[in-house]
Amino acid sequence: MVAGWIEKTILLTLSALAVADGFRIILGHSSTFGAMHAGGYLVLLGLLLGGLTIFSQLKDGHERTGSEDEKRGKDGFPRPVILCLVILSGSSLLIPWLGYMLSTVIFFFAYFRLLGGYRGLPALLWSAGLGVLFAYIFALAGMMLPQGPISWP
Repeated sequence: MVAGWIEKTILLTLSALAVADGFRIILGHSSTFGAMHAGGYLVLLGLLLGGLTIFSQLKDGHERTGSEDEKRGKDGFPRPVILCLVILSGSSLLIPWLGYMLSTVIFFFAYFRLLGGYRGLPALLWSAGLGVLFAYIFALAGMMLPQGPISWP
């Protein structure tokens, strides 16, 4: 039970730091182009993190069930978390060579197959759709991301 409180305290501290840093960017760099958006996103993310942490604490006391104990490795760290971090780091390493869109498709495909339990074709369709959608959204926002072999969008 103590570990649950430690995790919640760390999450709430990170939430407060994100909100404070967001306001620091908004108020201290108001003449810089994009400062309002960047600071606003930090405030929003901080508020979401804090709100969801509080909601999680109110919803359940975070008592570990037997099935959660079985999913943990020898060191007590959950195996799905390790697998997710490996998928995320692999995807991040592929971005410079394959580009953002293909790396995102590979990330979602691995995530859906290995952690989500989706079959091959639905995982491929969902990951391709999300990869194209995110690349398109970032292109509309004017963000320059690595293109890779596919020079779209």
